Amino acid sequence: MSNAKDIRNALKNQLGLTSQDVSVRSSRGAIRVEIKIPTAKGPIEEIARMAEHVDRCEFSGEILAGGNTFVFVDYSDSALDGIVDVAAIEALGDDGDCLTLDRVQIDRDDSGGFVVWDIVEESGVAHRVWGATHAARTAAQILLGRAA
Repeated sequence: MSNAKDIRNALKNQLGLTSQDVSVRSSRGAIRVEIKIPTAKGPIEEIARMAEHVDRCEFSGEILAGGNTFVFVDYSDSALDGIVDVAAIEALGDDGDCLTLDRVQIDRDDSGGFVVWDIVEESGVAHRVWGATHAARTAAQILLGRAA
């Protein structure tokens, strides 16, 4: 597997994922895979990593210049929102109003949706900080890690 087209074909053939589910783009020295749906990252990453090639110095381990292909796999913001919502519903259940995981707190809001907060410790005191994108990514990673 050597390019974005090969990765797209492998994702379709092995996992049944189409361009509606995953975006695969290549540029000089990098292939970027963006997952557009709430699904497990592991199988997608495993297929995409087959295209990664990094030459290293056999003595120092340093990355050598030229000819390397780096692969980056990440979720789109809309996929993360879906993951957080589904996981929060499962984790909170019907009666729960608040869930705290690692450095993230998920609260049910008045409309039945969810608000995601970062828990930041400053001078030994924990504070809730609203930071939608960062907090959603952190929560999704924590919740996906729990599900995997």
